[in-house]
Amino acid sequence: MNASSEFTLQFESHAVRVQVDEAGTPWFNANDICTAVELLNPCAALAQHVGARNVSKRKIIDTIGRTQRANYLNEPGVLTLLIGSTKEAAKRLRRWLISEALPAAAVQKAGQHSVPQHHAPSISTPFQPTEDHTMNAITPFQFESHAVRTVVDDHGEVWFVGKDVADVLGYTNHNKALGDHCKGVPKRYPLQTPGGIQEIRIISEPDMLRLIVSSKLPAAERFERWVTSEVLPTIHKTGNRPALDHSTHSANAITPFQFESKDVRIQLDEASAPWFNANDVCSILEFGNPRQAIESHVDVEDVQKLDATDNLGRTRQTNHINESGLYALIMGSTKPAAKRFKRWVTSEVLPTLRKTGTYSTPGALPTLPGPTQDRIAALLLIGQYISTVPGVKPGIAAAATLACIKSNTNLTTEEIRRALPALRDPLCMLNATQLGKQLHCSAKAVNQLLASRGLQFRNERDDWELTEAGRVWGEAIPYSRNGHSSYQILWNPTVVDSLKVAA
Repeated sequence: MNASSEFTLQFESHAVRVQVDEAGTPWFNANDICTAVELLNPCAALAQHVGARNVSKRKIIDTIGRTQRANYLNEPGVLTLLIGSTKEAAKRLRRWLISEALPAAAVQKAGQHSVPQHHAPSISTPFQPTEDHTMNAITPFQFESHAVRTVVDDHGEVWFVGKDVADVLGYTNHNKALGDHCKGVPKRYPLQTPGGIQEIRIISEPDMLRLIVSSKLPAAERFERWVTSEVLPTIHKTGNRPALDHSTHSANAITPFQFESKDVRIQLDEASAPWFNANDVCSILEFGNPRQAIESHVDVEDVQKLDATDNLGRTRQTNHINESGLYALIMGSTKPAAKRFKRWVTSEVLPTLRKTGTYSTPGALPTLPGPTQDRIAALLLIGQYISTVPGVKPGIAAAATLACIKSNTNLTTEEIRRALPALRDPLCMLNATQLGKQLHCSAKAVNQLLASRGLQFRNERDDWELTEAGRVWGEAIPYSRNGHSSYQILWNPTVVDSLKVAA
């Protein structure tokens, strides 16, 4: 598509350029979207939040008539970018996108391609896999107390069971919610249920995001973050598991791990689906009779006999349960440990299994859940870069990195912090205002005093900058506030004595 087909929409005081491609898909100028929601670095924002398939380099004409290429986002790309933003404008722009921008783009498409604006209602038909479009097996995820089932087609597109999403978001009538808010072509997927095989409605990623945007529940924002930070990255990295064939199933070696003080043995089948030793799970959930607990709470198809070694070294056939059976036992338990066990399984064990196909005992970075490991890796890279900035001491950068890891992951880092070399000098921790309190003068007077001592000077941006002599006493620490990034100079407390002499 050439730049002459571009048109402009208005969001509040911001112009947003839009192009509609030959297939009728609207693409939104990424720089315009980022400006509207106060994202200062569009390239970094796209790299962090938006998948490559949702970004397109498209031709535009710049302000002096030159042909350039700029990043444009499709609807899923815009929505995932907005979900990643904490700005209030992002919420308003999401509503604008759904209620105004997409309908306007559809009108533009109709004008370009002579497509009638009014269509007959679409009829939901069973999804029929073809040679060039097939579905893999259902993969269940767990959001808080809700199961959310997903399936990936052979093109890598993620589909969600519509009823599951509607239940999480508080829609009392899921059929009405899907009809009111989902714009994609309805598809149905055959699913084995206790009542036999039933056709269930599955929805695309954009439709799932539309349901999120339209929900009024506080849980909607948590669900947004969970989908974009855990579910989609996990699926995009690992793909989908094929269906388990019990007739040819053979388990991998038993992998033990611990919940609190109790062992839980797990076996992964050839499809990397986990099977939990039922006796171990029942022990944690305090079921006195494991056989009776399984008969009372777990469906037959969620249980199978697998080889396990007992305390005497004998190989015995022992009951094992899949994820569905595990959840059934957890929900059937009234013990306080059940909630803790559920959180641990869903937040740590299962994400790791889905990402790596294995489970290792906790302690090393590769055994952390995928999203947690990714956050730590990103923070370590940032810390490594910060340590190379002139004036920043490596030990300070390392301590700050560990503090960020702790605040972002809740992992304990105190042991590592204590392993850092002891400081030879007090930390640089006082700004000009705090120095002024000790010297009984204003921050402005302190800055002038520091400049007169040759410790800092005004640079071309009219910001204070350390001199070579000043780096002995202070550090320039990067900060970001209200969308503005700069450096703040913090001073070693011992500089006070030097300034008192000068004063």
